[in-house]
Amino acid sequence: MDYRYNPSAISSIRILIVDDHPNTAHTLARALAQLGSKVEVLSATSGHEALQLVQGRSVDILITDMVMPQMNGLELIENLQNHSGRKPRHIILITAYDISGVRESAQRMDVNDIIVKPVNPEHLYEMVENLVNNWCPPKSPPPEQSSAKLYKILIADDRPDNVLLLSRYMENEGYAYITAGDGVEALDKIRAELPDLVLLDVSMPRKDGFEVLREMRADAALPYIPVIILTAARVDPMDVQAGFSLGADDYVTKPFDRNDLLVRIRTKLLEQNLQPP
Repeated sequence: MDYRYNPSAISSIRILIVDDHPNTAHTLARALAQLGSKVEVLSATSGHEALQLVQGRSVDILITDMVMPQMNGLELIENLQNHSGRKPRHIILITAYDISGVRESAQRMDVNDIIVKPVNPEHLYEMVENLVNNWCPPKSPPPEQSSAKLYKILIADDRPDNVLLLSRYMENEGYAYITAGDGVEALDKIRAELPDLVLLDVSMPRKDGFEVLREMRADAALPYIPVIILTAARVDPMDVQAGFSLGADDYVTKPFDRNDLLVRIRTKLLEQNLQPP
């Protein structure tokens, strides 16, 4: 069964991911779909399925596993290259073994990049993002939008992977963002930068999220800044109540649901923008 992400993409950049492990194919496809409307992401779990999926259509970026039953990654590449109009512009081969024979064969097949397992979705995202941006550079905003308010969001979390993920979300939504890796740094940046909203992790070194929130709300020199608490999925209801009692505006549990988080952020920013000075 094939999967499509962003089928209404306004750009012609089409990405095909092929892996006989469905979870891997779907995980990588969802990660790359975060690039937004510039891309359409397709995924398949076999070479034959991939060929049927792209029949009559071109593929800009092919990302394929090497070892698959019936048709391996190099055979899939050869099939695509031998069909007029379907030769990918960029090919990324994923392999479990970094051996010279694979690299020599890949070079003959005009493979552009080789990734040795395990695949880091963020690393793959960055590779593809660079390609997309080179092929489809961001357009300058229309003049009437240039004066629109650019919201600044503070991401306070001691986990680099969470910070990276949230930073991607903010960047794709057009928000400016700053980051802090512990509670003390978060308070310093809140006072210095006056962000429009704070995404505040509960478990941080030096000062946890509740201590940061307590000091924020007790500081008369700070304007009211909306705070969305980030917490583990198994949160104690008493902790939730404690956070609201300290002045939190909302709670989001990990792992993040991107759409849910962005809706909550937009809601809080809008509410704040409507409040009288």
